[in-house]
Amino acid sequence: MWAPPPKKKGGVGLALGIVGGVVGLAVIGGLGIGLNSVREPVSGFPVAEYELTLPTTLLDGEYELTQDLSDSKGDEAAEQMKDASYARDVEGVVGMYGADGDETVGQLSISGMYGRFKDGTSPDAMLRGAATAAGVTVVQEPTDFEPAGSDVTITCQVLALDETGATLAMCAWADGNTIASVGEVTTEISAQEPEEVDMAAFADRTARVRSEIRQAIG
Repeated sequence: MWAPPPKKKGGVGLALGIVGGVVGLAVIGGLGIGLNSVREPVSGFPVAEYELTLPTTLLDGEYELTQDLSDSKGDEAAEQMKDASYARDVEGVVGMYGADGDETVGQLSISGMYGRFKDGTSPDAMLRGAATAAGVTVVQEPTDFEPAGSDVTITCQVLALDETGATLAMCAWADGNTIASVGEVTTEISAQEPEEVDMAAFADRTARVRSEIRQAIG
């Protein structure tokens, strides 16, 4: 049975750089989704109707954008997808948000792509990309949720960061135009045992984030 390391002083602050690395791996490694993550036979591409954006604030002003990495990490992910048989016209989006603009208090990370994706494409590899990063242990396995009012399945997992004992909640989704993951670490989340994190509640929170960053084109 997995046992967490003792939480260090300033655990959240110490964890934030690691969290950024974990989410970065989900983008650069995980967003190469691969045919193994197409859950069923696919055909055709949908019309491009939605894109992903990085608003200056999220969740009623709870978070403020601190880093837009779309021109670096996002472009790298999109480049990896240019020859994918299940994706067309892909653009990458990566952003870091701080609680009230301060990443040392709490951090919410968004990594995703928008374009045209065949039916059956799943977010599994994004979660797997984070889960297989060095220094990370999966404490709650990926689980599907159907938040009220959401038109898409949200898949979530909970990770423990071995160096600090901090906890990271992470959810992802995939639809015909967008694929993205949301990771969050805060004092409140890290104070909990990873097994106690309410993934259903974070799935609801992720659905709210999705509604704010997924916008109609034009």
